[in-house]
Amino acid sequence: NFYAMDFLNNNHDPLPIDVLENGLQHIVDMTKNSNEKNLLLSNQLGILTSGNRDTWAKNRDDLLRLGGEEMKEALMLLESGAFVLCLDKSTPITKDECASIYWHGNKISGYNRWFDKSMQLTCQANGNLGFMGEHSMMDGMPAVGLCSHIKKCDYKTLKD
Repeated sequence: NFYAMDFLNNNHDPLPIDVLENGLQHIVDMTKNSNEKNLLLSNQLGILTSGNRDTWAKNRDDLLRLGGEEMKEALMLLESGAFVLCLDKSTPITKDECASIYWHGNKISGYNRWFDKSMQLTCQANGNLGFMGEHSMMDGMPAVGLCSHIKKCDYKTLKD
């Protein structure tokens, strides 16, 4: 499923870490309580963004035509977000496993990506975190800077 969550307040300052934690936990809880059939169906939409741009553009038009105003609003919300955070159930350990999961999600979680988004952070069940950037909106250096900043942060620092 795809969910939206604010991470800035009305003054564009970052929300406190406990507010973010509560929001993410709420999303995880909603996913656990979702109807399994609806969850499976809604999770499949991300795979439509994995093809070439022309195919995705046609698929997007079809979604808008078939889904009406509700789909239009959902896509607008998803497309206007700063990034996508993918919460995966996988537990990659080796560099090859991590590369496969972070690059395209492989057979396990490729549906849980939105490849038409400039930035995707992928968090695994074992705490590993990956980053995938789509370069049309930014060059590599801002992405490297963001990843370096994330790597330097630790939970205790964020809580303080």
